Amino acid sequence: MHVPGHKAGEGLPDDFASHARYLARLDATELPGLDDLHAPRGAILHAEQLAARAWGSDCTFFLVGGSTAGNLAALLATLRPGDQVLVPRNAHQSVWHGLKLARAQAIVVTPEPAPYGVPGAVPPERIARALEEFPHISVIVVVSPTYHGITSDLPAIVRLGHANNIPVIVDEAHGAHLSFHPQLPISGVQAGADIVVQSAHKMLPALTQTALLHLNGTRVDPDRLRDWLRVVQSSSPSYLLLASLDCARAELAADGLQRIGKAMMRLGAAAGRLEAVVPGLVNAGVDSGRQDPFKWTIATALLGMSGFEAERVLRERFGIFAELVHENHVLFAWSYASSQRDVDMVFQALCTLAEEDRTERFRLPETSEIPANWTSEAVLIDAQEAGPRAVMTIPLRAAVGKRMAVSLTPYPPGIPCVLEGETLSLSVCEMVLAMLDQGVRVDGVAGSEEPAVRCWE
Repeated sequence: MHVPGHKAGEGLPDDFASHARYLARLDATELPGLDDLHAPRGAILHAEQLAARAWGSDCTFFLVGGSTAGNLAALLATLRPGDQVLVPRNAHQSVWHGLKLARAQAIVVTPEPAPYGVPGAVPPERIARALEEFPHISVIVVVSPTYHGITSDLPAIVRLGHANNIPVIVDEAHGAHLSFHPQLPISGVQAGADIVVQSAHKMLPALTQTALLHLNGTRVDPDRLRDWLRVVQSSSPSYLLLASLDCARAELAADGLQRIGKAMMRLGAAAGRLEAVVPGLVNAGVDSGRQDPFKWTIATALLGMSGFEAERVLRERFGIFAELVHENHVLFAWSYASSQRDVDMVFQALCTLAEEDRTERFRLPETSEIPANWTSEAVLIDAQEAGPRAVMTIPLRAAVGKRMAVSLTPYPPGIPCVLEGETLSLSVCEMVLAMLDQGVRVDGVAGSEEPAVRCWE
């Protein structure tokens, strides 16, 4: 006589029950013996302790709201209103949302550009200069690996932060697997970062929304962190998600090294064969020691196609769905669950496209850099400035030269190309319009026939 209302799956609608009735039996609530995510003392606490041991952290928290919940809680637990935070410009929108909620000031640094307009690593030297220019920085945020699998020099960045008694938060949403094989780039956990947030569902065999927050050292108060996790997460967490997360942990702890190693061999062999067919097609120009081999950036211009055309052809002709599409590339996200059949299918599809003649071959734009509004100098952006203001909704084209009342965020990857409070430039406006024309979802843009945005009056 307790929730949920589907009563162990017996009350699910027939169409859904045919797929999910068995799983619904695991969709329980905080019954005796099942523990409580927000005050764990039994099974959940034990599972979190096992996860801390597996990843090598001092303490681990299970998350059912994705890395978004982890990023929000990490920032709210470490910041006070007016604090300054060093943030890379390619941070996920959840980081910017966290800064807004914390009413903090962002000291924005730009990553080095990687080939094909992809944001790369943030050099430690750039962070060191920002720390000198802004000596009151309270927290350092790093995105590593990036959406495209490029990692920063985390040990050097952590040393910089800790030398100044500054906690380092690593948004490692795409790197939950890194701790489990020595040939992968180093994880923020092993680099000694104070907080590391990981999306288990992105790179591990876990259900969507599952994530982990790892805590190291004494610079961050664990009680304050748990308090904020209780604020940003549901008071009725899904036990199905928690079970999925714990099972993924158990598999990694038992067989992670072997399974990841075998998958790396499959992917490495295929990438090598593709290099012989089309040199530079996969992850061109990126230091292999900094590149996660489970992410492939495919330079579609070498196939004579734009990224948008290649994504459509791969999906419609070959049944291959890319993780992300860009004007000049597509991104594939593998995991150790990717089979040899998957690898062979992608290899054959790319070889087929490489062999085909095209009357109109796509030409790579002369400039494929990161957005022009991403300056190489550290810039202060004050989230408190976006307080109560008069706002107007106008056509996107008419907003050029005006300050935005909302971020414009292509999804995926969820990285704002214009932040709230920034001025919309003509080049970024044209980039957004081109994305919309190709069917890319851009959060912050309203209207279908006439794209419109909200600006400060």
